[in-house]
Amino acid sequence: MVVQTTGEAILDSKEIREDINSARERLAANLGELDYAFSAQGLWAKTKKTVIDFYKDSSGQLRIDRIAISAVVALVALLLSKKD
Repeated sequence: MVVQTTGEAILDSKEIREDINSARERLAANLGELDYAFSAQGLWAKTKKTVIDFYKDSSGQLRIDRIAISAVVALVALLLSKKD
């Protein structure tokens, strides 16, 4: 029920409680998503997906060029670290 007074709409207490409960549920869901996103499992899942996406093209095929470049970079880094 909305009561009009001097041009302003005032919601009744039942609608206000429903709005608060709805907002509370959305907030709880958002906090749950943030909790997972910043947990060790969430960060690992995101990192894993990023790495997999880097080595695959849009059709899901492996990008051999990126794999080869990564292998060469890793080998050079290993050789340079052994040099010291």
